[in-house]
Amino acid sequence: MYNGLGDDGFAWPRGQQLVPLGVYAGGSALMRRLADRDNTIAHWPEGNTGNHFLAMDVPRAHAADIQEFFTKVA
Repeated sequence: MYNGLGDDGFAWPRGQQLVPLGVYAGGSALMRRLADRDNTIAHWPEGNTGNHFLAMDVPRAHAADIQEFFTKVA
C-alpha cells in the first residue's frame, strides 16, 4: 500500500544531512528508508513500547531515550 511513497510520492526533504538525526518512529521500515536516504542517523531506537503520545505513555523511557541521543552527539 505505501511501497511507492519512498521514491517519488512522498515530500521528504532532500539533501539535509546538516545535523545528526534521532528518530523515534516505532520501527517503521518506511520511515527508516526515507530517513536513511538523506540524513545521518545518530540514534534510531528499536522496540518502542509507546503509542502516538509517547511522552505521556512512557515518560521515563522517552526521557532516557532523549538523553541517550544527546550523549551520542555531544
